[in-house]
Amino acid sequence: MTKYLWTPLLIALLAAPLSAAEAEDLDKWFRDGYAALYVENAWDKADEFAQYFSDEIAFRSDDGLSVLNVDSFVIDSLDVWRSEGWLGTDVAALETTKLNATTAVFDVTWLDRNNDGSTELSCGWYFADKVDGSWLLSQYIAMTCAE
Repeated sequence: MTKYLWTPLLIALLAAPLSAAEAEDLDKWFRDGYAALYVENAWDKADEFAQYFSDEIAFRSDDGLSVLNVDSFVIDSLDVWRSEGWLGTDVAALETTKLNATTAVFDVTWLDRNNDGSTELSCGWYFADKVDGSWLLSQYIAMTCAE
């Protein structure tokens, strides 16, 4: 956890201010597009996830760095989560930061819903790159949710 403490400060210092329209467009792209796929029956929408991702996703966690394709990053995860009783998730909080004209960060807190009626928070940072006029998620950092 301590190795991630510098990241918010660095992004805050380097981030270009977003106009209200840019922030709204990026938030809408993430919340109403990508995140909406997770709300319910995500495993039935597995093919739709690819439109939001680069060919490879760099995934960082306490276990280190992995570079995965969409199937490994999303579809395999959905299968594991479903087998563990996960039903879906909603965006509990989202902060969008545009670092420059072609890079944005989404700091998201998810509210996961499970088939036993329980809920839990999960958090992470997604980096997106603008490629040929479209935003594509390229990196994910798993984070411990702040209390």
